[in-house]
Order: sequence, then structure tokens, then C-alpha cells
Amino acid sequence: MAQQALDTWEWLINVNDGALAPENSYWCLIYINSDGQHADPEATPGELILNNKGDPVVIEHLAVTEAKETLGIWSRPDGSMHDEVQSQKTKAKKWADAVQTRHINPTIAWCSVTITKTIEYPLMATCISRKGMDDIMRPILQAALPKAAIQKRFPRKLVLGSLGFQGFGLHHPSNSQLIEHLQAIVTHSHRDSPSHNLHLQNLELVQCYVRSELPFWDLPYQLHGHLAPKGWIQFTWEELSATKLSLRGPLGYYSFQLRI
Repeated sequence: MAQQALDTWEWLINVNDGALAPENSYWCLIYINSDGQHADPEATPGELILNNKGDPVVIEHLAVTEAKETLGIWSRPDGSMHDEVQSQKTKAKKWADAVQTRHINPTIAWCSVTITKTIEYPLMATCISRKGMDDIMRPILQAALPKAAIQKRFPRKLVLGSLGFQGFGLHHPSNSQLIEHLQAIVTHSHRDSPSHNLHLQNLELVQCYVRSELPFWDLPYQLHGHLAPKGWIQFTWEELSATKLSLRGPLGYYSFQLRI
């Protein structure tokens, strides 16, 4: 079936005068062995072949724990964000090293913290924990704050606080990540789109595992979260439970509400 699906996809691409690049193609088989672990490729033999316009090529077979960069995001089938976090930390350290070795005035130093936009780019698709985000942001703040004439150990609640409460107005990526997830759910709940179908399927899956008449969003994650399968929706529920925000509406049709 997988080979048939690949053949169909390749044929559709060829009809539009395109082609799949073998060097950028790979596949993996998600298989759980008797020990409850993901099986290695050696334990799941098989191969998929690209016709490659008459020059057949066997494409790479990866383990589910091996990540690949796609559209600027490191992802892997088992859902781990380890490789994406490491990639973001590398970018942050490279930026910090560049800032620390240059003589720049405080205003320019503070404006240069727009490096956070690089970190925010993949947030719609990521499930990076707050600790992971703190690890990414640490070298950025330690380099930028002294250059901006701010003590590098200045309380982070003020550095990341809003301007309306006398903070510095720098957004924490974890907050941005949660907002983007919630916006995606709300926006696509009212659209006839592939994302709507994916969200609805995953919402129903979590609801099925939690086995409650109440929408799982209304349940305390600390008590019921362990029942939900690991994934994008489960992560969003966990992050949401730590805020005063909530989602209201039937499955697939949501709006924001603020819990008072």
C-alpha cells in the first residue's frame, strides 16, 4: 500500500511537470515491538522505490527516532522535539557569540533581539516545553542584556513582562507557541480545510481516551492529562491548563474565553 501511494503521488507530481528528489526523500515504518518500543529499521525490513522518471531509486529508510529538517523544522515520527530544540539552541548560541564580539550601542543591542523571530517561525508546529524554551533563550538574553546596558540577571518576569505593567515587552516563546496553537484551532474550526479535519480527528481522539462527557478542555490536566495520547492537542491542553485562558464550544468549533 505504501508503494502504491508513493507511485500515485509521484505520478501526480510528474503530470504537473515536477519530480520527487530522491536525495530529499525518506520513509519510516512506525512499528511497536513486543517490548513496547519503536522497532529499528533492521527489525522492519522493506523498501520503497521512486521511479525517478525511468531511473528507479531506493529511498532512504529511517528509524522513527531519526529527525530530518523539513521546511525549516526538525521533526521525527516519534514526536520528540529534541532535535528542533538543539537546532534552535545552536542558532541562539551563534547569535550570542556574534553579539558579544561586537561594539554596539544599547539601543541597537536591544533591537537586535529580533533573533526571537527566528525562534518563533516554527512555533505553530512545535511542542517545545517551557524548560526547552528557557534553554534556547538563555544565551540570547545573557548576551543582549549587558549590551543593552541591562544587568544580565535582571528578573525575567520584568524582561518578559508587558509594557503596560512596566515590563520590557519581550515575548516568551512558550507564550507565543501556545497562542499560535490556540489560534490555529479556533481559525480552522470554522474552515473547510485539511487542518480542520486534522484538528477534529485529534480532538476526538483525546476525548475518546479521556472518556468523559465533559469536553476535556474543561477538565484539570493534572488529573486527566495522563490519559491523553502524546501529541499536539495533548501538549496544547497541558500548556493551556497553566493559564487563565480556556476554549469553549463543541468539538471543532471553538472560541477563546478568559477564566476569571
